[in-house]
Amino acid sequence: MAVNQALLRLSAPAGIALALSGMSGLALAQNVSPATAGSGDPASMEALWSARLAAVERHVESLVVALPGLPSELERLFDVFLRSLHDWSLTRFCGAIVVVILSAAVAAFGFRRATRSVRTTTGDGNVPDQSTRLRRIAVLAMLNFGEVAVAALAAIAAFLVLHWPAGIGLLVLPFLAAAGAVYLVAAALRTGFGPGKHPNDAAPLRMVPLTTSESTWWRRRLIAIAVIFFFGWAFAAVLGTLGARLEIRQLVVYAIGIGIVAIVLDTTWRRPHAAAAGSFPFARLAMTLLTLAVWLTWVAGAKTVLNLLLIGTLLCLAILVQRIVVRHLFRPADNGEAAGDASPVLVVAIDRLIRAVLVVGAVVILLDAWRIDFVGVVSGSGGPLDRIVQSGAHALVIVLLIDLSWSVLNAMIEKALAGGDARSEASGDAARRDARMRTLLPILRNVVGIVLVVLGVLMALAAFGVEIAPLIAGAGVIGVAVGFGAQTLVRDVFSGIFYLLDDSFRVGEYIQSGSYKGVVESFSLRSVKLRHHRGPLFTVPFGELGAIQNMSRDWVIDKMVISLAYGSDFDKAKKIVKQIGRELAEDADLGPDIIEPLKMQGVEQFGDFGVAIRLKVMTKPGKQFVLRRRANALIKKRFEEAGIHFAIPVVQVSGDAPAGAAAAHQAAAMLKSGEKPA
Repeated sequence: MAVNQALLRLSAPAGIALALSGMSGLALAQNVSPATAGSGDPASMEALWSARLAAVERHVESLVVALPGLPSELERLFDVFLRSLHDWSLTRFCGAIVVVILSAAVAAFGFRRATRSVRTTTGDGNVPDQSTRLRRIAVLAMLNFGEVAVAALAAIAAFLVLHWPAGIGLLVLPFLAAAGAVYLVAAALRTGFGPGKHPNDAAPLRMVPLTTSESTWWRRRLIAIAVIFFFGWAFAAVLGTLGARLEIRQLVVYAIGIGIVAIVLDTTWRRPHAAAAGSFPFARLAMTLLTLAVWLTWVAGAKTVLNLLLIGTLLCLAILVQRIVVRHLFRPADNGEAAGDASPVLVVAIDRLIRAVLVVGAVVILLDAWRIDFVGVVSGSGGPLDRIVQSGAHALVIVLLIDLSWSVLNAMIEKALAGGDARSEASGDAARRDARMRTLLPILRNVVGIVLVVLGVLMALAAFGVEIAPLIAGAGVIGVAVGFGAQTLVRDVFSGIFYLLDDSFRVGEYIQSGSYKGVVESFSLRSVKLRHHRGPLFTVPFGELGAIQNMSRDWVIDKMVISLAYGSDFDKAKKIVKQIGRELAEDADLGPDIIEPLKMQGVEQFGDFGVAIRLKVMTKPGKQFVLRRRANALIKKRFEEAGIHFAIPVVQVSGDAPAGAAAAHQAAAMLKSGEKPA
């Protein structure tokens, strides 16, 4: 299902392009002038549709009438072919073709032998970084296509050396061209998928993320489609040269197209991991219906609808495939991020540029197929239809530019955020910059996204001739009204902007404002989310924050007060505290978090039962709690070892009698009464 969702997401620009082009194709589908098609008269539109349906019926009827005579017509054409051989026999003709094929095969074999060492070295699979992978793929691609070029030159030379009878060369050339096209497709697939046991089968050098068995499966079916398509085209061309009627050629081509439809349906339902695509095969069912619709539309002769369906389907598939190929080609090296790896921003820019080229190319092909004057569309000097298509083309360019800008900006922000997360353990100025970046960049992304969408909509409307000045003025009036009606919201938004400009807090910092305190988890334009140390999550509007205590900025001083007995040696206690401070500063875990070591500041005050002394230590924010617990444990242990006693409150209750006598009297009274002493 992930692939299906990706296909829907990636085909959005293609859908926009085809929808814009479809406006111009509506008139051409009726084979009428743009002015007539744009009149909007229901009676004329009904007549146009009736005429088009009648043309389709006539086309189908002509095919049905010509079908019974197909065998005899093919037999007649074969006789014409034999007569055109003149003094050549059929065996000699076939032998000449074999000579041409063998010449190409020998040349290709010699080229492979001559470049064996280069192929082996290039395709050894040892890819240290991304740039090396791209260079090796480029080298293998040149070798594969160079082999095709050498074979083609050898075949052309052999063809020219042989003295063909007059007219027979025209019958052979289409098949030789078809063989060359199939060979070219095989070379492209060998470059992208890897050819089994060939050195180029090394997985790191594949242009698509497939296993060996999957690449072999796809390559065989795509080559089969290429063989049927190109040789079917060659056969139809030869029939036309021999003088076959149009209906006979169409029947042969439609029959050959059934083979392509069968392979496409087999590929759709039996592709690797097709069963894992989901419980309900929505994508496979949709592809099946689309394939049948294309073939039926082709047979019916509805060329306008056929061009729209075929080019639209191929465009969506091309966008999906190019995204997969680009992401796979520019993936990081297997040993991690290397110096030769391309930036993710560059990868996204290449992906979007290729998508834009595909969309624009599809629109140009559609315009040419529908016989729309491309020069008139670009210059705007044509009729009403050309001006409509020109407006659609401008809107399409705007959408593509907005898509490119947003994708590149989003990739830059994601790269910056990922770099900040990777350096989250850093300290000092770098950590503070990263924290501020993680705080501001998500807000910037949301704001820029909204601005780009609004600008894109307004520019697209302007491209279609809509006057946007009243819209802008109306939006301003509505904005003022909303501002008066939502003053609290406006206050929250502006307060948040000034908090961010003042750098009052960042994501990950612990702040306190009134009764709210916690770690800043995230925030929007209106509010901030604080995670309390006990778990609750507070969502506080910026307008209610007020004064903020940031407890995670720069440093913190922790002061501790302990009470010692009046007879304690305070100079000795000071030396012990200083020694403990040095030990904590040298500790591998606590030392990096200490800015100023623990030290005794002196006597704070004289209490009723002891003398209060104050200790101070400066640490990084949030590290004082662990340090305090460790310091308290060491102070208790070292003071007890040194004979320094902590002050303990003792309360004695007695009357006029001495304390000892009073206690003895009380104990004797309790023994007589049978009470147990407390």
